[in-house]
Amino acid sequence: MKKLILFILSFIIATQMSIVCFAQNANTVYVEKTVLRENEMKLIPVNISNNSGIMGFKITVEYPSEYISINSVTKGSVTSKGNLNHNLGLKNGVVDIIWNSIENEQTDGTLFILGVELLKKSTDNIRVKISFSQEDTFNEKWEEVTIHCQDIIISAGYNEVSTDNSESSTNTESSEIDSSQIIDAVNTSLEQNGYDNLKDVQDIEKFIKDFNKSLEIITGTNKHGTTDFNDVKNMYNSAYEDNFVTEAENNIDNIKIQSTINEALKNFNVKSVDMISDKDKTSFVQNVEEKLKEAYPDTPNISKDLETDKAFEIIKKLYSLSIAEKNRQQNYTNGNLNKTIIIVVFSVALIALTAGIIIKKKKHKLSYNTGED
Repeated sequence: MKKLILFILSFIIATQMSIVCFAQNANTVYVEKTVLRENEMKLIPVNISNNSGIMGFKITVEYPSEYISINSVTKGSVTSKGNLNHNLGLKNGVVDIIWNSIENEQTDGTLFILGVELLKKSTDNIRVKISFSQEDTFNEKWEEVTIHCQDIIISAGYNEVSTDNSESSTNTESSEIDSSQIIDAVNTSLEQNGYDNLKDVQDIEKFIKDFNKSLEIITGTNKHGTTDFNDVKNMYNSAYEDNFVTEAENNIDNIKIQSTINEALKNFNVKSVDMISDKDKTSFVQNVEEKLKEAYPDTPNISKDLETDKAFEIIKKLYSLSIAEKNRQQNYTNGNLNKTIIIVVFSVALIALTAGIIIKKKKHKLSYNTGED
């Protein structure tokens, strides 16, 4: 019996090891060779290759805080759509990065960008560990996606000459900007000109000039300026969407979000957000906003800050994401249950089969000893 138990345990361990080995051939998250000089801050793109399709992930970055500091986390080309959240500053030496979308992304490119500063040089390379949460990484079918994460290796001699990675980082810096910076620049410019929102802007030329100046002060660079008012609106709408959805998801229970929007749908006698008529969109947005504020008073004033169509689209997206998260959690729970049932059934069958073989051998041995045919 001891041999039987040992055999079963060995089988289970081997099965788990095969799962780990499979991960080696999965989507790969990596960083190009990075060189930092002492007291230098650089934007480091974290990339993905062989992307088979991903709609959400949770990645953890662990770093030696005595040598480096991570000062920012921003979106990359792969995560330009959807919501990117992080807990930077809450844990010393650890940052969790969570992204989700309503679309499946299958392109290779940058997942996110880390703003990293070298605090002091080191004779050895600095290793930054990257790992992912299996249960929080999934594709459009809500199936778990396995990622092979490669650690970041930073050469920390401050007399080193930067590699080509510095050039790519500079290009990234010119194209990436934090959503909160855009919102702050727009709000500052609105206040300076006495407007409540972008819909009220009359002197467009002066507003753009004030916006560019505010953005330059906030970001410390003039690389993000624009001469087109539509660009300002598009930047602001995108940043506002990220901020609104993030605030709601972080501060309001997912079930509360769904029940709030479902209640609003009942008030308008429709079964889905798509069935809200154009004439009812403003009232619908205000209704949802009012209920969300009951759960989280600091919910942004979306009905006031944005044009109706854009505000409506954001509410619609928030609803879709809340349903998607519910389905993902349900799928994960059912998946674990199915895996457990399969393992138990297989183990029981294996025990029965092995026991049958043992009994048969014993009977054979007994018949041989007694001289029976």
